[in-house]
Parts: sequence; structure tokens; C-alpha cells
Amino acid sequence: MRIPRVPRYGPGAQFYDILSLECPVYRVGRSRAIELMGLKPGDRVLDIGCGTGLNFPLLRDKVGPQGHVVGVDASAAMLAQARNRARNWENVTLLEVDAGHMSPQIRPWTFDAMIVTYALSIIPDWKSAWDQALTQLRPGARVAVVDLALPTGIGRLFEPAARLACFAGGVALRREPWSLVEAQLSRVSLERHRQGHVVVAVGTFDGNPNERGAFT
Repeated sequence: MRIPRVPRYGPGAQFYDILSLECPVYRVGRSRAIELMGLKPGDRVLDIGCGTGLNFPLLRDKVGPQGHVVGVDASAAMLAQARNRARNWENVTLLEVDAGHMSPQIRPWTFDAMIVTYALSIIPDWKSAWDQALTQLRPGARVAVVDLALPTGIGRLFEPAARLACFAGGVALRREPWSLVEAQLSRVSLERHRQGHVVVAVGTFDGNPNERGAFT
């Protein structure tokens, strides 16, 4: 079933950072994922569903001026905000492209790391996007997926608010996209934050280049 894009990813993109509860709720997922990835200066990072570029400052702090960040998103409005955020950064590239059809735009076996924050649960062809993304990675690349679940424990008191936020964002709560990390990657770390509402999964892609073609 296709999940429709909601207005906040289009005309409402300019208000996304304000209305998304980034600082009090969701920033922890980004910061923990990027910390667990173990990025190094000079690394090339693919940011799938980059939205307004909220990951960019954290990623650039890790990869330094000699590294590179490529942000991919299907929303021109969200990318306009990301472009404004990265306007003074020469090592950030933005691509308006469906994450499920990246191969013509990006050379395979290019990236040392990949991050997908709060995106696989809203991308309609999410498994295709995941498969396409893996073809862009070098063997040994670190991969982070951050996404949403209903809160547990005492956090269940906030379940109605969490459901409303997920509905407003077009989130498919039953997907549990971090399961792809657990099933297909190695050396996996899994963390849950905000009473289980934010799930962070980080692993290593051990792809064999002989199976998919040579890389450089």
C-alpha cells in the first residue's frame, strides 16, 4: 500500500524543523546513530531521505572538510531547506531523486557510510530504497537506521501523542525498518530511546564486491 506524502513534506517544509519536535524528542536518534557509526575524517556519507538536512552538521563534524556528504530526498521543498542549511558548505551535495531509483545518479560502491533517519517508515517503496542504497556502499561501510515505534513502559502514557505524530508524518509504524539492519548487516548495535519511541540500529555492510561488480 502506498503511503501518501503529507503536506508538511511539501508546502510545509519551511516549518518542519519547528514543528517536528526535533530537539526534545528526535535529535537523540540522530546524535546516537552518528556517534555509533564511528565516522572518520575523509569519509563519504550517503544520507537517504535527508529532508531539511538536520543530519548535516553532525555528519560534517565527523568527516571534516576533507569528507563528503550526499543528501538524497524526493521532496524539492525539503531539499530547498537543506540547501539553505548547507549553503556555505562545499562538501555537501544534494540530489532530488526517489531513493528507490538512485543507480543512474550515483556510481556504485562509492560511500563509506550511510544513514537513514526517520525515512524508511515513510518511503513508499522502502525495501527497494534499501536495496538500492546498499549497492552504493563499499564493503565495510557503516550503516545507521533510525526510526519510530510506539513507546513502551511508562512511555505508554504518551502513546496517543506518538500515534498522532506518526500519523501526521505518514509513518508506517508496523514496518520496523531496523529489522533490515539486524537481518542483513553484521556487528549490529540496537538502542531504544524516549521510552522506546526512537529506535537506533547501526551495523556494518559486509558486501562482497565480487557478487555485484568491481568497485573503486
